Amino acid sequence: MYRKTILLLILFCISYGQSPDRHSGLFSNERFDTSTGFFINVVDDQIEFDGFFETETDFGIYGNIWLSQIDFDKNTNAELNTTIGYAKKYKNYATLGLGYTKYSHIGDKDILMVDQAEVFVGADAGPVTFAAFYEPDSRVPDFLGIMDLNYGPFSDFPLDISLLGYMEKENYELNIRVSKIFQNNLLIGYILTWEKYGFGEKINYNKGGQQYGKQIGYESEGFFNIIYLGLLF
Repeated sequence: MYRKTILLLILFCISYGQSPDRHSGLFSNERFDTSTGFFINVVDDQIEFDGFFETETDFGIYGNIWLSQIDFDKNTNAELNTTIGYAKKYKNYATLGLGYTKYSHIGDKDILMVDQAEVFVGADAGPVTFAAFYEPDSRVPDFLGIMDLNYGPFSDFPLDISLLGYMEKENYELNIRVSKIFQNNLLIGYILTWEKYGFGEKINYNKGGQQYGKQIGYESEGFFNIIYLGLLF
């Protein structure tokens, strides 16, 4: 789920980059806008933590750093995401964006850090946001879309509600998110998601003095619940 959360942040940058009225961050000024946040997430049977720092400019360049905890035990690992991109708003109703993002797994038991990089393009118009991601190493595109349900006759609804869909080869995710911001910096939300993910892991072992490797496949499928509490600055 954390990778998809990071992509949501990227799409947020695409959707709201260059907004002239967003200069309320801790280090913001007339040409730069910044925001910082910390989150506590209750994911079914465990608690996890996130934090991010984001900056945007009036001339379209934006970037962010997101640190996510992906395990919560004595071998706790984290994922560091860094993104830089450019967004352009057209006639106040559509935005186009592109960028580069890198995921780094910190604290792996075998190697300190494993990096993955992607380039992406995205757009939003009205309530719909869409992005396509491409990882040069795997040469496989990923797709993500968001539908904002607080639109038109529902724009005054007291809760923020959106639908998200994500597809990566034969893996996919569908979820609905409900959230509310209090006093401009306290965020409370809930995500109900249906996920189907499969992945492979190579296991090395020694037999009779010879080193062997074996590929083992895993698959996860079902409903998951996330309750999150965040502070935004």
